[in-house]
Amino acid sequence: MISCADFMTEIGNYLDGDGARTVGATSCALPDLHGARGFHAQNVKDCNRQRCVRSTGTCLPSFGRKDHGAPSGTYETHPGSAMSFLPQTQPDEKTAALLEGMKSNVGFIPNFFRAQTLRPDFVESEAQLMGTILLQDGGLTRQQKEYIFLVCSAANLNTYCVTAHCEIVRMLGLDGPEPEQIAIDYASTAIPFQMKALLTFAAKLNGEPASVGNHDLAVLRKFGFTDKQIMEAVVVVGFAKFANTVSAGLGTVPDFDSSKVVLPKADRAAANSPL
Repeated sequence: MISCADFMTEIGNYLDGDGARTVGATSCALPDLHGARGFHAQNVKDCNRQRCVRSTGTCLPSFGRKDHGAPSGTYETHPGSAMSFLPQTQPDEKTAALLEGMKSNVGFIPNFFRAQTLRPDFVESEAQLMGTILLQDGGLTRQQKEYIFLVCSAANLNTYCVTAHCEIVRMLGLDGPEPEQIAIDYASTAIPFQMKALLTFAAKLNGEPASVGNHDLAVLRKFGFTDKQIMEAVVVVGFAKFANTVSAGLGTVPDFDSSKVVLPKADRAAANSPL
């Protein structure tokens, strides 16, 4: 068992070393959010990938849908509105029931799944995957898994997932900083050092997967994480990456107001770059 003094030294070394470089790169590269338009480019090298995310709100109406949170069978859209780049079909009875079941688990029916009703089998399979990885009890707590999802989604500049999981954290009533702060700059928050070590590992795996090695797992073990918990963390990072890619590619409109996700004042001017 690592002593308190060694614990503090280890987290300091890790956050000042490779982990800090990952955290720093993520924090500095994160652009601001304005309304439902999503992330916009802060530097030239991010322009290509950010166009995909920005189009989530820019090319699609951002006002609320009549059917948000409505009972089964009332999935008509606001005139002229859309929730993604692709058309959606009226869900069949089985899919409609599945979507309603999601509301009892996460508090709302995510547009992420509604946007995939052209393939009901995808909706069913992904919902089961979400239940197993995020909702089901395991080695990691729900808070740890939600924070991993937030950190990875912010690093991937994914407006949809950041917005959705910030609201999920609030609905769950999890104690801690505002979820937007976790997403954008968790290292500066007052969360436990053990949680920071976990999120630093997740950020590194998300952003620089080829650089992850046994030494990173050894650090997590020093902070008390078991191999089961480490494995779960790896899978949650992968699931976040999957959700980020699908929501960006489909142009899924955020379920909630994304203007709540803002950068610290010091970074806001740079984030307002027109690039």
